[in-house]
Amino acid sequence: MTEPNFAPPDRSAGGLRTWQKVAIGCGGFMVLAIFLVAALLIGIAIGTNSAGQQVSQPDHPISQGDKPSSGQPTAQKESGTETAVVRVTGTKGLKFTGDIGSLEGSRSVEDTVPKEYDVQFKSGAMDFDSVHASFSRDFMDDSKGTLGVEIVYDGEVVKQSETNAQSGSVSVNWSP
Repeated sequence: MTEPNFAPPDRSAGGLRTWQKVAIGCGGFMVLAIFLVAALLIGIAIGTNSAGQQVSQPDHPISQGDKPSSGQPTAQKESGTETAVVRVTGTKGLKFTGDIGSLEGSRSVEDTVPKEYDVQFKSGAMDFDSVHASFSRDFMDDSKGTLGVEIVYDGEVVKQSETNAQSGSVSVNWSP
């Protein structure tokens, strides 16, 4: 009767045996499968809130399209979303272009001073949202005057900027 051979494989005569090659190949697939499952679990965890409910993106993160604000510079609470007012100030009739929005999205605007826009933002403890506005004077308008911007929240001006430069621009960013 022949005794089993427990000697290490002879690597000089051709390398690994077939069963060793298969085991190494399967190990690579196992590592890949573990990474894919981990990525799936992380994706599911990111897509739910602390109550385990699915989080969805709103269709229109900025309220009312380009519709001006109602003139009431107060915060409105509706399911974790609040509203700030971006107020463009300065010399009446001065033309401007710019962008307003929050981390959810922004939009471009073009109008004349004075103007107000509602911007919705998320107000949850872990949302870390912000409201931003950036405006420039119309480069074709050579009239003198000032251009300013204010972010109004809960009836108070929380950020503001102003310029009287001919080709000036103003920009503000506010995190609640």
